[in-house]
Amino acid sequence: MGNRTEQTNNDLVAQTSDTETHTYGDINNRLIGKNGTTQTYDQVGNIIGNGTYGFNYEVANRMAEVTQGITSIASCSHNALGQRVSKTHPNNTNAHSTAYLYNPAGQLISETTYDNAGIKQETKHYVWLGTVSVAILQTIKAGQPAANDDVDGDTVATVINLRFPGQYYDAETILGIMTRVRGGMYSDS
Repeated sequence: MGNRTEQTNNDLVAQTSDTETHTYGDINNRLIGKNGTTQTYDQVGNIIGNGTYGFNYEVANRMAEVTQGITSIASCSHNALGQRVSKTHPNNTNAHSTAYLYNPAGQLISETTYDNAGIKQETKHYVWLGTVSVAILQTIKAGQPAANDDVDGDTVATVINLRFPGQYYDAETILGIMTRVRGGMYSDS
């Protein structure tokens, strides 16, 4: 086995590809370089820099803020169970916030996006059958174009950030945020 030392990303639409190289520490097996850019970590193993973004954590080691230089890209807050309940983009040209709601099993069941004025823009409801997400119901603000995952070239795509159980992809950080599910299987990564 071993660590992935190279990753090729293919863009099927643009018909392009690029290859990333990865390097790892000899002692801790931690990713320390990506395409020659140093990845930095704090004393408990949280990534605090990846060459593009800086990451700040709250006292419970949950990601609290993502920065680019001195600019805040996104900030997050968590509930007592360690689940992210909000994410805010304060300095974005499309400033907005997202609220997250979970069921008693710890599964994400709703995410609602609000614009900078606090007006609801979009809500996604996730329907679960046991541990499998089986449907997504989406509502949008009147007058906005409906999301469309058709490959008809309309350039409007549905974004689904759920990954494996307990995982949620964050485009701002290019990291997968792992939400803690009952049993403590995942943490931020």
